[in-house]
Amino acid sequence: MEKVKADAEKAGQVVRFVGSVDVDKGDVEVGLKMVAMDHPIAGLRGSDNIINFYTERYGDRPLTIQGPGAGGEVTAMGVSSDLVKVIQRLQ
Repeated sequence: MEKVKADAEKAGQVVRFVGSVDVDKGDVEVGLKMVAMDHPIAGLRGSDNIINFYTERYGDRPLTIQGPGAGGEVTAMGVSSDLVKVIQRLQ
């Protein structure tokens, strides 16, 4: 993990745990990603969460909801549960 963080820093990026759902394609991705320092996800601290909704109305400028989360363990369990529900609904 230290190497991943160092590589991101050299590239002027940070590492964040990111989930993405593309309803139209039926794709779900979850994992560590390097993001640019000017991306809203890069500024998250502690247990903060951010959700961006890209829709027909919010295509280029997504609707963003950001705020404190419940902490690492509770948040991970909640996100995992939500993703399972999304996958089940997409099938």
